[in-house]
Amino acid sequence: NVSGNRVVWTGYKSTNVLALNYVVFRQISTFTLNDLAETLANSEFFPYITAAAALLALIVLWKRKVIAGRIETYVIEHSDLSNMEEDD
Repeated sequence: NVSGNRVVWTGYKSTNVLALNYVVFRQISTFTLNDLAETLANSEFFPYITAAAALLALIVLWKRKVIAGRIETYVIEHSDLSNMEEDD
């Protein structure tokens, strides 16, 4: 008996081989980046999505410079080179 995605076997049970043939009634949809890009490009929200992506890129770029500056300041402030021996 088949009920949804469940199969109940009734009948001959004393075997070590069970062959189950099945048919998929609907095709599994595929996902590609080209389809996604085409859907976004044809969307009425595409200008808003583009503007939001550009704004996000600018924020990330700005934060990257701030973080790099903080790391550089930390390294300079916490570097102690006075105890190192000079190599001849």
